[in-house]
Amino acid sequence: MDEEQRAELRYELGDRIDRLWDLLGLSEYGRPGFAHAEGRLLAVGVDGRLSCLDFDRGVKISEWVTDDESELLYRLVRDALRGPEWTVERRAAALYQAARPVVPGRAGSMGAKGRPDRDRRSRSGWPTQGRSVTRPPRGSP
Repeated sequence: MDEEQRAELRYELGDRIDRLWDLLGLSEYGRPGFAHAEGRLLAVGVDGRLSCLDFDRGVKISEWVTDDESELLYRLVRDALRGPEWTVERRAAALYQAARPVVPGRAGSMGAKGRPDRDRRSRSGWPTQGRSVTRPPRGSP
């Protein structure tokens, strides 16, 4: 693979990574790239193999190599989604949803004053079915 092909591959992968990061709302800080920076560095070898190198304070802590672009993108996104900031955001969203549950069938039944419509309810608020179910039938003890 010559330098021009490698440059084209770097450009395409960089563009795909940018679109994925924007789509998922991931932070710019953890975005991998082809320029040497603290964190994750991507490289395209002479043979076309894709390498990912992880650095911490200038020391290489891990490296993995693949031939498949899809595998590279999958592993980058998977690792980014395991990051602490993503976990906190997901937990906050889950807690928000748990704190405000949506009751099916009640979303459109609010009246003008914010109270549920009482057209199918008795005075006590219990649902009625045919005859009133809030009082016993006549003649019962």
